[in-house]
Amino acid sequence: MWDVEAGLDVEPSCWNGWTAPPSTHQAIVWLVLVVFADLHFTTLVPTRNNVWQPAAHILPGVVLFVHMIVHLATITINSSGKKVRVVASFFFYLGHT
Repeated sequence: MWDVEAGLDVEPSCWNGWTAPPSTHQAIVWLVLVVFADLHFTTLVPTRNNVWQPAAHILPGVVLFVHMIVHLATITINSSGKKVRVVASFFFYLGHT
């Protein structure tokens, strides 16, 4: 990350979702995901009939699990190749957006 090492006063580029600085957008998305899951499994499912409770646990649980795996995969995978990042950093350094 040449922009940080050079001491430039610009927003540093990220390699993937795990590199610093953490995005506030990521924190908001994870918080909303946890809140909706908590509301569903602690408030909505217990109010269902006993017959529908297993389905109300299993189906959304599987969807939530797959959704979280996709989130982790998109955070971990490199968003672009090195050449694309270099060109994007160069245009950002020039003031283009």
